[in-house]
Amino acid sequence: MIVASKPERATAHALLGNAVVSGAPPQEIAVSIDRAFAQLLVGLGRWVGDESARVLLERAVDEARARRPWLTGLRVAPTAGRCLAGLDERIDGLSADELVGSMEELLEELIRLLARFIGDDLALRIVVRGWPAGPLAGTEGDSR
Repeated sequence: MIVASKPERATAHALLGNAVVSGAPPQEIAVSIDRAFAQLLVGLGRWVGDESARVLLERAVDEARARRPWLTGLRVAPTAGRCLAGLDERIDGLSADELVGSMEELLEELIRLLARFIGDDLALRIVVRGWPAGPLAGTEGDSR
């Protein structure tokens, strides 16, 4: 396993860690993060193909699972605007910080894997452009 570089870590934190509104319950955060990964998967699919994007995210889940065993059983299964099958069932007992930290690691792994194929700069740009802007959870009237 290769440890994520600083740009990958900083990007994952900027996109995910800073986008989650403080005080939101883990269940709401999980749904919002799942939808954000689904949107990213669609955008990534435009560059590498839908199946390749799905396989990259599956591999990222496998890598993140080594450090976050609670991800065991999580699957990539894009359906109805979501893509992380089993996420809802696995967050019982997790704090919002632990959930967000785990998802940041997952995003770092995805960036790292993508960078192996297309380089750091392009991988970072594709992920930043594919990730939804603004807060992900905990906002009044959130329609995501």
